[in-house]
Amino acid sequence: LLEPLLTSTWSPRVYREGDARDHDGQGEGTGTGVDDRVIPVPGHRVEGRTPPSPAPPERVSPFPAMAGEQGTEPGAGSVHGRGTVVAFAPIPMAHLAAAHVEEAVLGISAAADLADGDGGEAGPVRHAQRRERLLAAVRAARQRQERRLAALGEQRAKAAEAETLREWGELIYGYLWQIAPGQTELVVDGVSVPLDPALSAKENAQAYFERYRKAQGAEEQLPDLEEQVATELAYLDQLRTLTEQAGGFAELEALAAEWQAHSGGPPERGRPTRRPADRRPRPLLDAAGNTVYVGHSGPQNDLITFDLAAADDTWLHARGVPGSHVVVRWRQPTANESPATIEAAAALAAFYSAARGGSSVEVDVTRRRHVRKIKGSGPGMVTYRNERTVAVRPADEGGVTGTLKAGR
Repeated sequence: LLEPLLTSTWSPRVYREGDARDHDGQGEGTGTGVDDRVIPVPGHRVEGRTPPSPAPPERVSPFPAMAGEQGTEPGAGSVHGRGTVVAFAPIPMAHLAAAHVEEAVLGISAAADLADGDGGEAGPVRHAQRRERLLAAVRAARQRQERRLAALGEQRAKAAEAETLREWGELIYGYLWQIAPGQTELVVDGVSVPLDPALSAKENAQAYFERYRKAQGAEEQLPDLEEQVATELAYLDQLRTLTEQAGGFAELEALAAEWQAHSGGPPERGRPTRRPADRRPRPLLDAAGNTVYVGHSGPQNDLITFDLAAADDTWLHARGVPGSHVVVRWRQPTANESPATIEAAAALAAFYSAARGGSSVEVDVTRRRHVRKIKGSGPGMVTYRNERTVAVRPADEGGVTGTLKAGR
């Protein structure tokens, strides 16, 4: 079954968000034009072009489910520019065509360009809308966590009254003989203890002791709960920063998938339900062959920090602000660090952080062995120690070309 796939000619496709059933090939002719990289799917009309005649011969699919992709069903093609590209493939994919709008393109490079947002003037607008939707979800989640933190503050204030409850209970027991049935208040040495007239003196004392025990138990849990909320707020700030700085379609999609996995919410309509595998970021190399990686999402931060970097490699992060992890993989980890490479990596860490706009940004530098993931937190959340701090001017990849070059 695999041989026909390996020997068949590629027929690259892109898949846009939307339902293929909504596109019957009879577009209204909006005059938007068609990208030169998009070609008609045999048997279908693509707006602005006439299908070639005669149509290319049908290619036999090795799987019966793919047979409908050869043009037997109207609507497999689409008008270019309608809907964001959510996937691309070197050959037709039946499961994608069933859920999205399919377009044939001239080559796999053209498909990748369209997926990265180069496929027309509408790309930046779609990306801005996609970015804003994700930022809105993050802002809403942050507001919920802030309300939760405020509620914990109220609980802490109530817990501070626990000792007063205990004292009132003890005063009631100490002056039982003075309390008459139906009494509403006990005054001892200027201290006024409210009493419930419907309860006996002992029942009033027991009620205060029960409230004291509950308040004491809540107070013991408050530090952990407050730490959890603080960690979640830090994660949301990290996700917001990475989303604001995401440079293309692939990065935005990775961040949207990260948020869906973290929040447990349903995927947007037309979006894949399976989270894509984390892609290794493109490396940068110095003259000695040492490799620098920059993470552009929470899972990618985890990937470069805990999978790619070894214990003696160097880890960098802008100090006190959310942003990307940066690691330097040394060809000889036991040798001395290269100051120029560290400075370039620090400039990247400053640029890919919330402090990007500063003229001088502090960046913490430590060995990877001193970095620990925060248990139960969102991806990319870590603690670290034994750091030193350097101050650098933020710079992107183009600003460090004197030290680092793009690798493969």
